[in-house]
Amino acid sequence: MKVTIIHSNGRKENTWEITQMFRYQLSKYQKIEFKEHDLSSEFPYFCTGCHNCFLHGEQTCPHFQKLQPILEDFLSADGVILDSPVYCMDVSGQMKSFLDHLGYMWIAHRPRIANFFAVGMAISTASNGGCSYTNKTMERSFEYLGFRRWYHLGVLKSEIEEEKTRKRVVKAAKKFYQTMLNKDEIHPHLYQQLFFQIMKKKILSADQLSLDRQYWDSKGWLEGMKPWKYE
Repeated sequence: MKVTIIHSNGRKENTWEITQMFRYQLSKYQKIEFKEHDLSSEFPYFCTGCHNCFLHGEQTCPHFQKLQPILEDFLSADGVILDSPVYCMDVSGQMKSFLDHLGYMWIAHRPRIANFFAVGMAISTASNGGCSYTNKTMERSFEYLGFRRWYHLGVLKSEIEEEKTRKRVVKAAKKFYQTMLNKDEIHPHLYQQLFFQIMKKKILSADQLSLDRQYWDSKGWLEGMKPWKYE
């Protein structure tokens, strides 16, 4: 089993502490291969809005070479953990930019089959509030990337050392782990299935030379196959 952790900054303070607590609880269940990436040092790049990933392929993104090592661990993981402190009631700039770089992999474009068999966890911490907004941003990406299930954990700075927080982390880690074990038996959310069908109609009417149309054709999705089913 493999879990990839993507930190939005390298400060190793509150958010990092909660994520490490979560990781420790996961490691109690079985030997897990963890891969960790720090966006502040490995991927401090903003999406330029050039549309190259949509129109010409992700390899033409000006930041592709730096993004690729992170994506390899992202796409090969059974579970992905995204963590971010709350900045102005939302994720940090590093996390938002990273998620922007994944837009071409959304269900509306060229979703990766691996994501349909992965489980996501959004972790955030805040001094006073905003965890729900921050986690929702990361969870929205999990949803539209096709993740089978996703969860969240938000903790206030003043509660990090409290016993109730430890219990919340233990509970969240257990749910995350059990879902990874049983993910192949869980159906995707109904909204994801409906959105896939809506996009299928749109892709069918797209230019046959477009990357999205060619991608869907190559996967057999326009002929009735589904990315969340083993064929």
